[in-house]
Parts: sequence; structure tokens; C-alpha cells
Amino acid sequence: MRDICSDENDQKIVRTLISMAHSMQMTVVAEGVEDREQFDLLRDYGVDEIQGYLLSKPVEAAAIEALVQAPQTPLSKTGKIVQIRS
Repeated sequence: MRDICSDENDQKIVRTLISMAHSMQMTVVAEGVEDREQFDLLRDYGVDEIQGYLLSKPVEAAAIEALVQAPQTPLSKTGKIVQIRS
């Protein structure tokens, strides 16, 4: 994910992989998303879900329930935190 916003070849590879996965009815999860610019680009490319420091640093298992019950401000337009596509 590191160079996806600045490297055109990386962007082409990612778009191709997303398209290929979707053509096989697979859900695409982008791991390692660390900033809003990456999130926006991946959303535009059609990624289904994201994982990474943008959403949360690693937390103890006991803290997961509190995180789910009181999430941070949603990143997507739909109001969901990890689901990008409707």
C-alpha cells in the first residue's frame, strides 16, 4: 500500500487484481491501509473492505467490544467503517 498513491504501475496492478477478484465473485480486502488518501483511492477502485492503522491500531481482545459499540467517525459515505461498497 505504501506507494499506491504515487506509483502508476502499483495502481494498475491493484486495479487489475481487484477486477480479477470481483470477476470470480470474491470479496476484496485491502490490508495495511494507513491514511485517508489510500482509503479514497481504494474505495474508487472498488475494494470491498479495508484493514489497517487508518481504522485502528492493534487492540487487546477485551477492547474489541467497546470499539465495535462506539466506533470512530465513519470513513465511508454509507456510514459503515469497514464496508466500502454498497
